[in-house]
Amino acid sequence: MKTNKSILNIILAVTISGLVISGCKKKDEEELSVPPIPRHVTYRIICSDCSVFYYKAEMVQGTEYNQNSTWSYSFDGVKGDVVQLVAYNTSGTPQAVSATIMLNNDTLVSRTNYCPISGYSFIRDTLK
Repeated sequence: MKTNKSILNIILAVTISGLVISGCKKKDEEELSVPPIPRHVTYRIICSDCSVFYYKAEMVQGTEYNQNSTWSYSFDGVKGDVVQLVAYNTSGTPQAVSATIMLNNDTLVSRTNYCPISGYSFIRDTLK
């Protein structure tokens, strides 16, 4: 009788292990079959003379000086990336400064500030 119980316990343990392993494998296969959603990000500014500081995933990607409304920067992001853009007025005169972050050609976040000398426009968001 004791031997039958031991055999049943072994069979039960093997069955449960098989179900757990096959369940995990199925989930991994499903996740691999779903293509990631493209997240094309574009940073843009509007100003006559600005310094630009731009970030991706909270790491500085670049700093550029004496930029104007023709400046933009694009990259491919992933879900969870923190995107951040700062446009700083360096024109020597007050001006409106706009900063825009676009996701797949749609505006994700945008802000315009009327900046006195040394004013700035700052925006930040997380890709979903």
